[in-house]
Amino acid sequence: MENALSMNQSSGNIINIPRERLDKAVEVLALAFEHDPAIQYLFSSVNQPGAFRYQLRELYHYVCMVRFELQLPLLGCVVDNQLVGVACVAELVAKPMTDHLIKMYERLKSVFGPETTSRLEAYAQLTDQFRPKQPHFYLRVIGVHPEAQGKGYGRILLEAVHELSEAHPTSTGVALDTENADNVPFYQHCGYALIAKTKLEQLAIWCMFRPNGTQK
Repeated sequence: MENALSMNQSSGNIINIPRERLDKAVEVLALAFEHDPAIQYLFSSVNQPGAFRYQLRELYHYVCMVRFELQLPLLGCVVDNQLVGVACVAELVAKPMTDHLIKMYERLKSVFGPETTSRLEAYAQLTDQFRPKQPHFYLRVIGVHPEAQGKGYGRILLEAVHELSEAHPTSTGVALDTENADNVPFYQHCGYALIAKTKLEQLAIWCMFRPNGTQK
């Protein structure tokens, strides 16, 4: 039985994604980000479409497995029992990686190769510099299936992440990064302020933060 969070709406229910829905969560994220500027940059050395899609799914499988193994929030938006959106969240204090996750990451690097691995690690190091110093939640990934986009499901997921932060006794808010300029006004409308705009080679990155208590 999937555990629903406190926010349920007729247009979509928010759940904690169980392991039996892992494959579907990976599929949703891979399809949502297939044409994303960051993904296109990070995997630009992968020339074959089949290899690109395989590596993209491997990336999101690992991201979701980190949530399961470290008991971090992995939220889903469900409509008519279909998973249409996924949000991967990191909590206030980084948890040590398990031996299993370390082995998974080493395998992932061998799948990606040195160029993609280097870009992924450079991206993480760069964006980490702009995190707020106060305790906060970090929205690592949020994506909606292409066929379900434009219907408000991303907003429902985002509000569920805000709800997690608001309910936490020491969290000050939610941070995120986006590489899509069109997303910046949307996040600003949801209460996020721009912390920094930076670049990784040709990839533009907007780092944003929404303090708890923001009314939008």
